[in-house]
Amino acid sequence: MFFAPWQNPPFFMKPVIICVDDEKAILSSLEQQIKHWFAGQYECELAQGGEEALLLVDELLEANRRIALIISDQIMPGIQGDELLVLLHQKLPEVPKILLTGQANFAAIQNAISNARLYRYISKPWEENDLMLTIQDALTSFARQLQLIEHNRLLHSLAEATQQISSQIHFSSFASLLLESAIRTIGAQDGYLVLCKDKKWFVAAAISSESSKNQNLQYWVQNKNFELLQSVLTKIQEVQGQDHPYRFSRLFAPISRKGKNLGFLFLEFFQPDPIFYSNRLEVLQMLANQAAICLENLQLYHYLAVQAQALRREKQKVEIINQVLNEKNKNITDSIQYARRIQEAIMPERSFLQQYFPNSFILYQPKDIVSGDFFWWVEKEHTFIIAAVDCTGHGVPGAFMSVIGSNLLNQIVNEYGITEPDAILQYLDHRVRIVLKQDDYGARDLLGNDSMELALCAYERTTRTLKFAGANRPLYLVHDGQLLEVPPTKVSIGGKKNEQSLFFRLHTFKINPGDCLYICTDGIADQLGGPEHKRFSTKRLKDLILALQRLPFVEQPHIISETIKEWRGLQEEQIDDILIIGILFE
Repeated sequence: MFFAPWQNPPFFMKPVIICVDDEKAILSSLEQQIKHWFAGQYECELAQGGEEALLLVDELLEANRRIALIISDQIMPGIQGDELLVLLHQKLPEVPKILLTGQANFAAIQNAISNARLYRYISKPWEENDLMLTIQDALTSFARQLQLIEHNRLLHSLAEATQQISSQIHFSSFASLLLESAIRTIGAQDGYLVLCKDKKWFVAAAISSESSKNQNLQYWVQNKNFELLQSVLTKIQEVQGQDHPYRFSRLFAPISRKGKNLGFLFLEFFQPDPIFYSNRLEVLQMLANQAAICLENLQLYHYLAVQAQALRREKQKVEIINQVLNEKNKNITDSIQYARRIQEAIMPERSFLQQYFPNSFILYQPKDIVSGDFFWWVEKEHTFIIAAVDCTGHGVPGAFMSVIGSNLLNQIVNEYGITEPDAILQYLDHRVRIVLKQDDYGARDLLGNDSMELALCAYERTTRTLKFAGANRPLYLVHDGQLLEVPPTKVSIGGKKNEQSLFFRLHTFKINPGDCLYICTDGIADQLGGPEHKRFSTKRLKDLILALQRLPFVEQPHIISETIKEWRGLQEEQIDDILIIGILFE
C-alpha cells in the first residue's frame, strides 16, 4: 500500500462539558453521571470555584477546544454562579448554560436568564434522569445552532467559489482555482483534484495549507503523478467503509455530468469535526456539480475556439454563436433550477402548518423558477408565528433577498427570542439595513432600494389571541361573514426611510371558532387581465375572499388559482410572484 511521505493521521477532539462547584463530591457525582449517560461522547472538565472555571475556559479556548455546555452551582466562595455565567457568556455567548443549585434567589436566576441566556435552572438535590435529559436537550440545541451557522457560512462561501470558477476559460487556472476554492470553502488542510482525459486519470492539482508540504505536492504532480494518483485512490478506498477511523477526516465528491465521470474532489482535515461532516459533504458535492458544468463549458469553449478559427463563412460563425448561446442558456437554467431546490429547502415544511392548523392552505406560484416571495413560520413557546413576505423583484434577485429574509427571521425568533410581531419587524428592518449596508454611503446606489413587504401574525392557542403587524401588507380577517381589513404600517422593511424613528403598529384580536385569516403578497392584485387589461386589484381580491366563505376550505386555493388564470386569459403572462396563506380557526 502506497502512502505519500507527508501524510498525517487524523486527530479527533471531543467537545467539553464544564462542571463548576465548590464541593468535590458533587463534581465527582456529576462527572460519573455524565460519563455514564453519554458513553464517552464528551469530555468532562471540573472546576472547584469560579476563578478556577475562568482559567479552565481560557486554557480550553487557547487549545481550540469546543465547549458544548457549562453547568454551575450558585453559592460558591468568591464569584457566585450567576456572576460566573455572565462572565463566561461574554466569551461563549452561543454555549448553553445550566444553573444547578438549591440556594439561588430570584435575583440571581433573573440575572443569569437576562445576561447569560440561561438554558435552565435546576434545584438541588437533582433528579438524575431530569438533569441528564436537560443536558441532552441543551447539547442537541447547541449542535443544531452550530450546524445552522456553519451551513450559512458554507452557502455564502459556495456562492463566491462558484462565481470565481465559472469565469475561468483556461484549464490550468481553472483546476488550481477550483481546488483552492474547495479547500477555502470547506476549511480543509489538503486537497486533490483528479480528472479524466482521454480515458486516463491524473491528478490535475494538489494543494496543502502548509507551504513546505505544498511544494512537495507540486513536485509530485509534475514528476510523480501516477504514484500520487495511487496514493489518493488508496485513501478513497479507506473511507468507503462507514466505520473507518478516517471517515470524518476525509471528504470525497465525484464530478459527473450527464452520466459521465469527469473526475472527483478529495479533501483532508487534520482536526475533523463530525458535527459539520454532512453539511460540508453536501456543499462539496454542490461545488463538484458546478465544476462539472464549468468543465463542460471549458471543453465547449475550446472546441468552439478551434472551430471558429477554421470557419470562414458568416453562416458558420452565426451557428457557432447560437450554439454557445444555447449551451449558456441551458447552463444558466440548470443553475437556477438548482437554486430553486436550495430556496425550497430553506422554507419550512408545509406539513407542519397542516399539523398545527388542519384547515389551512398555501397558494405559492413563482413567476420564474425561483421567487422573491416566500412563506415562513415557526412555533416558539406555545405561539405560532407566520409570515407572507414579498422581496424586491422576482427571479434570482428576489430569491437572494428571500434567503436573507428567512435567515434573519429565524435568527430574530429562534436565537434572540423575540416573538412580538411589531418587535420582530422593527429588528428585521434594522438587520436588513445592516446586511445590505443601506446606511453605508458607498452602497446606497446599489442596494438602497432593496426592501421587503410582509404580513406577520403570532397566534397563541391557549388564549386564542392573534397579534398582527405589517410592513405595507395587510391582514384579512373574516368573522361572521364580514371581512375586516387590518391595515399595515405604510413602510417597507429596508430601503429608503425618513430620518425620523420608525415603529410598527401592533394589532391584537380574540379569535373565535370559524374565523378565517388570510395574508398574502401583492402578486394576486397586480395580475393584469380582464376585458380592459387592468390589474385584478385589491377590491376584487377581497370580494373573492368573501365569496370563498361559501365553499369548503380545502377547495379555496384551487378556486383562487383558477380565478387568476381566467382573469389573465390566454394572452397575458404572470407578471409577479403569487403567495397567499389561509387559515380556518377551529
